[in-house]
Parts: sequence; C-alpha cells; structure tokens
Amino acid sequence: MNSIAARGAICLCALLLAACSVGDKTIMLRFKYEPGTRLVYDQVSKRKVVLKEADSTIQDYSYTFNMIIEHEVRDIIQDSIAAVWEKDTWQYERPTEKDSTVIDTIVSERELLMDIYPNGRITNLRSATDESVEHLSYIKNFYEQGVPVFPSGELSPGFSWTQTTKVILPEETMEASTTFKIKSLAREGGYDCAIIESDGNLVIPVEPGSMDTLMISGLDRIHTTGLIYFAYREGMVVLQRERWVVDGTREEMKDGKKRTISVGSTTDVDFSLRSRTIQ
Repeated sequence: MNSIAARGAICLCALLLAACSVGDKTIMLRFKYEPGTRLVYDQVSKRKVVLKEADSTIQDYSYTFNMIIEHEVRDIIQDSIAAVWEKDTWQYERPTEKDSTVIDTIVSERELLMDIYPNGRITNLRSATDESVEHLSYIKNFYEQGVPVFPSGELSPGFSWTQTTKVILPEETMEASTTFKIKSLAREGGYDCAIIESDGNLVIPVEPGSMDTLMISGLDRIHTTGLIYFAYREGMVVLQRERWVVDGTREEMKDGKKRTISVGSTTDVDFSLRSRTIQ
C-alpha cells in the first residue's frame, strides 16, 4: 500500500472510530447546585383561550405574556438537596371579563421556596409570600406530573423513561404520565446539551379558592410536548420549548346556582437562560 493510500486508510479508520465514540457517548443527567448560584430565565408564552357554556362561546381571545424567572440557591441541606428561592415576575394584556373590547394590563409576581434533589425531584414547595393554597396545589401537581426526574447512572441518546402519577379525585382516581427521551446531544448557547423530548398527559384538579366568591373548581387535562436543552456539564436547563393544550372544565356556584364552563387553550412557551452567576 502506498503512503497516500495508507494515510487515507488511517483517516477513514479514525473517522469511523470517532463516529462510533460519538454514538456511544454517555452522560449523567444531574442538577449541579452550589450555594450562591443565581440563574435568570426569560419566558415568553403565547396563549389562545376559548371559554364556552354549553354550545355558546363566552370568550375567544389570544394574548402573550413575558415572564422573568429568577432562581437562587440559598443552601445545600441533607442528601445534597438544594434549598432554592424562585421569583416569577410577569406582565400581559387581556380582555376584561365584562367587556372583551376593554383591555387590562396585568402585572403580577410570586415567590416560591422549594427543595430540589440533584435528579430534579422537587419537594417541600411553599410560598415565600402570600400565594394562595389553591394556586400552590396547582403548581405542585404540575411540577410533580410534568417536570423530569432524571434516572440514575450513565445514559446515552435514545434512552427514554416514563413518570406516572396517580391523581385522586373526589369520585375517581386517574393516572397522569409523561415520557422523556434523550433525543441527541448538541451545542446550545455555548453549552454541551442533552436534548430531551417530552410528551405527557397531565391531570390537574382546580380547587375552589377560600377568598373566591364564585367558588370556582374544576379539572384541567393538559397534553404537553416539548424539548429541553440540558447542559449536562453545568447541570442546568439552557433552553426549553413546550406546547400545552388544555381541555378543562370550571364549575361556579353563585347565588345558589351552578354554572359549568369548558376551557380550551393552547400555549406555546419559550424558556431561555439569560444569565448564570455564582457568588
């Protein structure tokens, strides 16, 4: 074999070996929290909502809201659990309930405290301010059913897992499940990321608020699909894109009369890392 052919064979062999090594690459999916770590995210949500009573449309509108989400690791407690403070600030415009031609500008914020295991499991979620118990219950259910809890060990592209949750309702017990799959590995925003697909069916009860004169309650069935770009070396989410399709019902009791409303909505969510600092 002449030297040119030999070099060509060596290059081909090297390429084949490189291809094999990329395909067989394994990673560990774990959040890597350090006290003083501060992550700031931008979230843009575009939502379309249709409210109906029987066959009549009550409201049909679309709006976009922008949210800033701040995470700060306050402490590391037993078993490497991170004590995390979260502040969500958002603003949006939407039609008023009484007159859809009149637009209200809504500005809101909330602060949460939660304990997070390195695998992503969230426990002890509570309000840092005065978030209502009912809203907290909804958030807890959403996190429990739709947020990934990473499997242990080294994982490679193609690996998938399913999380299943039993939802106990007054008249029946339902099952919610979300499947996650490591689609591929790629660079995103300057980080080496695992791209994780998600496909889930969530079942979330809506509890009547203690201060709600209408005593609104109901149930949301939410089909979620999305992609998570997880920086596996730094242990954090860099980018997340999701779609939530909600098929829900609401029951109102006012002046002794019951009213049932169906809620249909589609929301496209874009969640991206703005900054990461460690003090």
